[in-house]
Amino acid sequence: MTNQINYFVLPGLHRVEKIGMSMESMMARTCQFFEVNIEQLQSKWRKREVVEARYFFYYYAKNIESKTLVMLGNATNRDHTTIIHGLRTMENLFETDRAYRERWVRFVEFMKPEKLIAA
Repeated sequence: MTNQINYFVLPGLHRVEKIGMSMESMMARTCQFFEVNIEQLQSKWRKREVVEARYFFYYYAKNIESKTLVMLGNATNRDHTTIIHGLRTMENLFETDRAYRERWVRFVEFMKPEKLIAA
């Protein structure tokens, strides 16, 4: 049996390799990228910057790190349907907003292991 590399590909975006980060590390790095704190990420706040941080976290954790909806919901104090809404919103924004796609690429670069060591 050969080792398979897990990739997630979006049209027009780079292939992204699964890193194997813990949920806590992903949350901390997401908060650092968006300049919010974990309490805000887990809160009911609906400010745009906090919601975007949540959505990027959901999308990264689900599609790249293969976390389940239940795991994401438990980490952010949300129901699985809220996670699904966030994932769909991200997909819609990727299709329609170039700036959002570019921000996603920067986010994924930020999440890479070499960035973890330098942080």
